[in-house]
Amino acid sequence: MRVPYFVYIFNMPEAGLTDCLVVRRPEDMPLTSDPRALLEYLDGAPWQGSAEEASAELARRIEERAAALSWPSLALIRTAPGPSHATVQDALTWCAAASKQVGQIILLGKEPNLERLKRPDEIILHFPLKMDHP
Repeated sequence: MRVPYFVYIFNMPEAGLTDCLVVRRPEDMPLTSDPRALLEYLDGAPWQGSAEEASAELARRIEERAAALSWPSLALIRTAPGPSHATVQDALTWCAAASKQVGQIILLGKEPNLERLKRPDEIILHFPLKMDHP
């Protein structure tokens, strides 16, 4: 695809082009993709419904959290955090990030994939900085 105008890229080492956020799974959170176990962890009480109801409820909560996050709709996943970064260790925020991963990106508008919730690792997100144009 041809870009219809010239694009100039400036690299300024003293100013990064992304914000970084490290999202960690809580240490006591069960390492599973079973929505019943995850809802029991989140609620602190046994899940009373069926497995299908648990899947629907967990997906609903993930979508609700994703809509409430102040993240851009796309974030890159990298292997190392940036020089300055924030850290979040919240179960539902971690579920939102993990379940919306596609390759090396997070797409907040994507349907949650609950199978991705059994991964143990932290997620290092790099958000593009919003640039003001003159």
